Order: sequence, then structure tokens, then C-alpha cells
Amino acid sequence: MNRKTTIAALGALVVGTGVLLSTSQAQAFFRGSDNHQNMAQDLAEKLGKSESDVQSALDEVMNDGRQQREEAFSARLSKAVEDKIISEDQKALILAKREELRSQFESERQQREAHQAELKTWAESNGIDLSFLGEMGLGYGRGEGMGMHRGR
Repeated sequence: MNRKTTIAALGALVVGTGVLLSTSQAQAFFRGSDNHQNMAQDLAEKLGKSESDVQSALDEVMNDGRQQREEAFSARLSKAVEDKIISEDQKALILAKREELRSQFESERQQREAHQAELKTWAESNGIDLSFLGEMGLGYGRGEGMGMHRGR
């Protein structure tokens, strides 16, 4: 299977997974590094490709999707300015706020990951399965990433 076919197959898988899961579950699934790593391992095995090739293709598909969403957002804002729904100044304010929120979200994600790693280390050093902590265990012990246990 050539690289373009692999990327197309992975893209279809990513889209299909997103359709099958609720939006919040899909975001938690793809955000969780453990789950993302497990998915890359599973796909590599099933496709007969190296894990690094599959990981690279997954990253490319996700980045392409992110870029398409950004372009669509920018086009929507430009259209709103053109239609005089918002001003250029408001567009600039929206873009600045969006960047601020993105930065804040990234910081919070890094804090969650650090907390998750700390909790995992604590549990391992004490011989405790994190599933005993319930929601505070962030889904460990059940093969779930952070947030996957919600709504069950």
C-alpha cells in the first residue's frame, strides 16, 4: 500500500471513528496520548506498516483536518465582514480571543497530562490500580483515556 493510500485509509478511519463517538469522546480519544499511541500500534499491525509510518500519517491527517477547519473559520469570518455582520476590528478581536483560548487550552492540557502522569506514578509506586479511584483515576485500568469514562 503506498503512502497516499495509507493516508486515505487512515483519514477514513479517523472520520469514521469521529462519527461513531460523540464529539467529546472523540476529542478525549484523540487527545489522550496513550490512546493515540495504542491506535497507531494497532493500525501499524493491521496495515503491516511501521508504527512510525502510521504515526506520521495519523499526524498528517489530523494536521490537515486542523488546517481545513482553520481555513473554513477564516473564510466564515471574512464573509461576515464582507456581509457587514461584523467589522474588521471585531474580526481581529475574534482572532485574538481564539488564539488566547487556544493557548489557555494547551496550557490546561499540559497541566492535565502532568497531573495524569503524577497520579499514575503515585498509583504504581503504591501498587494501586487507578480504576479504584473512580473518576479521579482518569480512566486508568480500563484502557480508557481521560474523559472516556464519562457518560457511562
